[in-house]
Amino acid sequence: MVPLDSNGEEREDRYVHHRLSLSHWFSQRGHTTLSGICDRISVPCIFKGVHYTVSCFNFFLLMVISVSPNWLVHPSGDKAFVMGFWTYCFHSQCDIIYQTTRDLNIVRTLLVIAILCSLASLVTSRALLMRCVQRSVPEGMISSIANFTAGSCVLACLVLTDMKLTTIMEPDKSVDLLLHKDFYRGCVSCSLWYLLGIASLLWYRYQLFLVRKFGIDVGSDHHLEISSSLPAVFPM
Repeated sequence: MVPLDSNGEEREDRYVHHRLSLSHWFSQRGHTTLSGICDRISVPCIFKGVHYTVSCFNFFLLMVISVSPNWLVHPSGDKAFVMGFWTYCFHSQCDIIYQTTRDLNIVRTLLVIAILCSLASLVTSRALLMRCVQRSVPEGMISSIANFTAGSCVLACLVLTDMKLTTIMEPDKSVDLLLHKDFYRGCVSCSLWYLLGIASLLWYRYQLFLVRKFGIDVGSDHHLEISSSLPAVFPM
């Protein structure tokens, strides 16, 4: 055991509350059972688990609405004609949209970018990138950028859909289509991507805070690990 310095009590208290998970705190005091329980519900683990779950949900939501034809609906009220970005349906008979416009191609491209970014967010949410490259990478920052990019692409799709894609030409007139349910699901997806981006950014800043201020790294297994410099100050 290495003695504490003159401010040992204060630093030990900061050490317990800011550097260690609750599991390690119980383990130091001999409560192995409580330590094992808390090891499974540590704050980093909960955060990463919730983040990954929401990312998975939003990824599949984005995939579904991307191929769905329920973005725009004919104003007649009987929902006989609905249209998406790749398919349309008329009286329950669906087909692929072959004749495209520049705005439709832009929306398609933005959706593909959003899907790729959301996939990158999933990979970085589980520290898979770090395991693949076998080195420390700022996955929190990468995840944040990927989430914000996906959210921005979806937002641009929503704006273009509302402003450019709602008008179609019928034989004798132009018809303004109404926004349908997948447009509003897209709004939900966009909001979730921005929330995930903010959460990833805060998590990255929290990691930097622990490393720079206390010398602690939050590893890929979601536990707060003590750096090699700490045993010289605190009893282990």
